[in-house]
Amino acid sequence: MEKNKRTHRWAFPLGVILILLAVIGLVSLGKMAIDGITYQIKNPKEKADYQAFLEKIVTYDPDPFDSVGAVPTNNIPQLLNISIWSIIKDEETSGASPSRPSDDNGNQLLPQELVEKEFIKIFGEKPPTHASVEGSDFDFTYDPVAKVYLVPSTGSFEIFKPRIEKIEKNGSRIDLTVDYIDANLFNKDNIENVKASKTMVITIYANPDGNGYRVGAIHQYMESDKDDNLNDPPNIPPAAILTTAAPTTSPETSAGESSSPAATSVPVTTAPVTTTAATTTTKR
Repeated sequence: MEKNKRTHRWAFPLGVILILLAVIGLVSLGKMAIDGITYQIKNPKEKADYQAFLEKIVTYDPDPFDSVGAVPTNNIPQLLNISIWSIIKDEETSGASPSRPSDDNGNQLLPQELVEKEFIKIFGEKPPTHASVEGSDFDFTYDPVAKVYLVPSTGSFEIFKPRIEKIEKNGSRIDLTVDYIDANLFNKDNIENVKASKTMVITIYANPDGNGYRVGAIHQYMESDKDDNLNDPPNIPPAAILTTAAPTTSPETSAGESSSPAATSVPVTTAPVTTTAATTTTKR
């Protein structure tokens, strides 16, 4: 009898300890869930920064790639195109479009080194090659002798606008599930109700100096990326790299047809030129 009393004497405090551990566990899980839900609310500027950065990438819909170094040579002009338009739009936004030399046709001569600098800023490394960019609405011809791009005065034709659906962070790596919204249907006041043309997962990295981001990869969104796997990294198989017609400086080469939605024109023009010198997952 005495032995049973000794055994039962520990039952109550042991039960209390187990109950406390269970409560602590529930509180911790609840805090994690709340932190995940409120992360986006507490960081609206950070999400806005992602959105602004993605505008440059999503607008002209580059083909998927696993890394910049793995992009086929034929597809490099897609990334050069993003870099050139980024320069033009940033200069327009700042209102400080510099005067640059122009050719006899009025094309602004954009130095190769400026394009390389912007390419590194967006993609984290120097472009492996330079080539003419050919599009359905505009061309940026590359002159390998003068090492310049000929930039005509033209409007910017946007294909898609980004809508961030999910944010997954792991150190400097950020996986963004992004809806591509047809630019013709885009309405910032009603963006939530617009059906996406497609969904992609864009991996970006925060720069070590804390100033901006760079693109690491673009993959097709997979069913395995849905919310039931929120705590797991995206299960993304190697993407099939789509190829386009090989770029060339020859004027006879024409751009291929695109199956993307019809583009919408945005009044972006170049300035007049003169001859002078821990893992956190959040949902939207």
